[in-house]
Amino acid sequence: MLRWNYVNTGTFLSRWFHLRWGSRQIHYEKPQNGEAYITGMTISKATSREIITADAYVAACDVPGIKRLLPSEWREWDLFDNIYKPVGVPVVTVQLRYNGWVTELRDFQKSRQLKKAAGLDNLLYTPDADLSCFADLALASPEDYYIEGQGSLLQAVLTPGDPYMPLPNEEIISKVNLS
Repeated sequence: MLRWNYVNTGTFLSRWFHLRWGSRQIHYEKPQNGEAYITGMTISKATSREIITADAYVAACDVPGIKRLLPSEWREWDLFDNIYKPVGVPVVTVQLRYNGWVTELRDFQKSRQLKKAAGLDNLLYTPDADLSCFADLALASPEDYYIEGQGSLLQAVLTPGDPYMPLPNEEIISKVNLS
């Protein structure tokens, strides 16, 4: 699903909207000067469709989604043509809940207690393991993932993911724990 934010400044106040509607089509005009101007977006949710208009459009979508959404005519511009050049690789995303804080590396006692969250509130990357990036969601997004009396909720991305896809969950968990 693609998500768009749009600003409507037709009133005195600018308003930001976070939509959970699927973006289906970009409507645009291309005058003789060669620049494209977006005139609207078709968005849909279930069986409802509507065209929105705004002064600015911001997309938050994955590469396959933006490839489907962008008008093919826009490939004449390098900015948009470059979107088609990356090659994707399979990934596996794993979430594991621990009875301690896995990113608390300085104080062993803090890492084992469950009264107060402790550790690195960050998205971490490593080039040296299949576990290419990970975060403790209980720290990075506590309003959604912190549970009192429980520890880290580690979310890890395994790249490339294809060696992991045929494995049973227990074996994937074991490999993540060893990383």
